[in-house]
Amino acid sequence: MFSKKYYICVTPFFPTPISWRGAYVLDQVKAIIRNSDYEVRVFVGGSKKDSDYEIDGIKAYRYNTRELPSNVLNGIFNRYNAKSFVKKVLQTGINPQDVAFVHCHVSMHAACGLALKKLNPKIKVLLQHHDLDPFNLRSGVLLRNNRFNIRYRAKKAIALYNEVDLHICVSEACRDCLTSFPEPRPVEVYEDCIRSLKLCEGLPRIKPQRTYVLYNGVDGRQFKPVDSSSRLKDDNTFRIGCIANFNDLKDHLTLIRAFELFIKTINWGSALPKKELRLSLLGTGETRAMCEKYIHEHGLDSYLEWPEEVTHDKLPEYYHSLDLFVLPSYFEGFGCVYTEAYACGVSFMGVYHQGAAELIAPEERDKWLIMPHDDAKLAELMTNYYKNRSKQTLIHPYSIDVLVKNYLGYLETLQH
Repeated sequence: MFSKKYYICVTPFFPTPISWRGAYVLDQVKAIIRNSDYEVRVFVGGSKKDSDYEIDGIKAYRYNTRELPSNVLNGIFNRYNAKSFVKKVLQTGINPQDVAFVHCHVSMHAACGLALKKLNPKIKVLLQHHDLDPFNLRSGVLLRNNRFNIRYRAKKAIALYNEVDLHICVSEACRDCLTSFPEPRPVEVYEDCIRSLKLCEGLPRIKPQRTYVLYNGVDGRQFKPVDSSSRLKDDNTFRIGCIANFNDLKDHLTLIRAFELFIKTINWGSALPKKELRLSLLGTGETRAMCEKYIHEHGLDSYLEWPEEVTHDKLPEYYHSLDLFVLPSYFEGFGCVYTEAYACGVSFMGVYHQGAAELIAPEERDKWLIMPHDDAKLAELMTNYYKNRSKQTLIHPYSIDVLVKNYLGYLETLQH
């Protein structure tokens, strides 16, 4: 009797009934279910007190994991975590001989997939990297810049990465960071990343068996433009929006300074149409207080909007209220928010050499991208868009179903 093959997803990030963290993994899982015949199962690391649960019709099986605080010596419990994962897989009734793929999210979870592969060598272990720190060197706060801690993490990762059957990267930029280690990619500007890699000098490059770029996709059934009768925009208001956690990498201050220059240009330009100008910042985090201080000191309070955070399904309403989406993040593997905005009919601006920048047509990039921290250039681009409303062109698919279908087609080649 023919039995269906299993596609197992193992991840530390998956939405729960009380948190939407990891929505992109949930979207990916649902797209794999829609576009394949695999029996998809999701396993989420946690503590012994965590129970299995269901979210959006997808059951998440919890298995016990251990790690030191702040990810110190990340990888030290790989053997324990992998054994716990395999035990849970078997408890659910899955026969390892029926498993085709184990898709691992985040570096050390590769140990789980490789442990299951020992029970069935035909299993293909896939490891997905979501940001520009694929070796997980910068996670946590404690001992973050400690040479021994960073090199320990890197060595653990190297050992796993050379065994993985396929490395999935969310952008070419992400793949560049993976394959250039321990050197920074040539265009890197983030000093903390460069400093961490400096501590890894002398360690070997990995020898990946295969790599595949799988951009983060958008569910077009949820994120889509609205017709004019349903639009949430006020024609008398020009609203620039941003969704991001407030931290140094997202660089909200560059956006705020650019918006300040933009206000002056529009208000002083007698030939320009006059609209109410608004900057809408959705998010929380450690740098928000600094941004609020700058806004107050520079008399920008009346221009700012601070919407409350909303669930993932409510985000389209937010995008539909915008004229332009801007996020000047300068260390970004691939921010889903850029293409979510685009799918809702809103053009976006970002930073050169980051993941989402790869989707913009090369001949148009000078209209939509800036170099890191260049608030003057960003203000200029905002002004040009205010005047001309240029159409933005993307050169790669952003539909999650299209991307996942192509990806699944590639996986078929691994089974032969």
